[in-house]
Amino acid sequence: MRKIILLLTLLNFQVYLNAQESFQDYVTMGEFNVEYTDTIIFDDSLEYEFMDYKGSAPLFVQIWCPSIVVPVQKMTFGDYRKMEVPDDLKQVHKHLELKKDSASIWYHVEKDFVQYQDIKYKVSHQEVFNRFKELPVYSYKGNEVPNPNFPVIVYHHGAQGHSDENYVMAEYFASRGYVFISANFHLPVEGKTYGSQIKWGMGYNQTSPKRLIEFAKEITHGNDCFFIGHSMGAQTGYAFLRTKEDVEAFVCMETTAEGRTQEKLEDMWSDMYATLKRDSSKYELPILHLASMERESKLNFYPFTMLHNADLIFMQSKKPFGHESYTSSYLMRYLFRKEFKMPDDKEMKEQLELYNEHLKLIFDYISSHENFRPEKYEGLFYLMKNEPFDGAQGPR
Repeated sequence: MRKIILLLTLLNFQVYLNAQESFQDYVTMGEFNVEYTDTIIFDDSLEYEFMDYKGSAPLFVQIWCPSIVVPVQKMTFGDYRKMEVPDDLKQVHKHLELKKDSASIWYHVEKDFVQYQDIKYKVSHQEVFNRFKELPVYSYKGNEVPNPNFPVIVYHHGAQGHSDENYVMAEYFASRGYVFISANFHLPVEGKTYGSQIKWGMGYNQTSPKRLIEFAKEITHGNDCFFIGHSMGAQTGYAFLRTKEDVEAFVCMETTAEGRTQEKLEDMWSDMYATLKRDSSKYELPILHLASMERESKLNFYPFTMLHNADLIFMQSKKPFGHESYTSSYLMRYLFRKEFKMPDDKEMKEQLELYNEHLKLIFDYISSHENFRPEKYEGLFYLMKNEPFDGAQGPR
């Protein structure tokens, strides 16, 4: 009998050791449960054609909402990639999901954080990502688009990103009383790589995020609306957000243009740079601008320092923080380190811990932006106020 008890104890201990970690082991959720649903809206100002579909550009919208319902069953990450769509959009959605999966593998599975070299798994990259899809998430599936009386956050993903790339941020805010809404601003384009513009030369697509903000305000009774953008999504925010009539506040997560020379700005980010110069006095809304560029020394935030009328706060992690580390999809790999041997466990753990600190910071800013005290975070972040910048040519 003692041998049986000992054997069962050892087996239970082994199961405990091999138990799958989750983001909730590192990120503390709030008081609400999180209901998830999805829907489709259309950008009537943008015509789109792909295979069987021709019409207004569809936005495949994902919504995370606070809930007091106790879930019977939580979802998995793979459930975020499933959606019921009408027949004329089935090929669009199928190819979009294939592109999202391949982009996820490229950005979040293949390369290590330190050397950006291929990780030598014992199985294929596709098999690794298939396991990611089985990871339990905090949300449960709802049946209808909610109509709640909560403030709302609209999220814009980066170039070649996707609407669920920051699902942990979505769950974090929803569990604290915010509706979090995202959509795929990329669509498959015949003969072009994922992320290509629907129309050549259209610049930043401003109409689709404006449509999503409009939708967000409709379903939340016009409550406070905030905008968070990462990378290209952050650049897009600077393209069209100007005052509090647009949104209550804007959180920019590293555009990649920070601290560049004028020549580089004109070459790589010409549309955004021209807009910042032309409209520098028109930005009047509160902005929290986060960037690190994986640096330990202080970063120059030019050209955004030109926006002298904005209530603008620049903050930078004192420890190097990766560009993709702003997204939970990138950090998911660390949770599978016991199953798949990886060369950068230590560095990825630090990135996940820093991601958690960024969530706390962003939540504090959004929930109290008019009385936000950034000096509370000077232990982990450099704080740079938006003071007049005397240098029209930019940094050298």
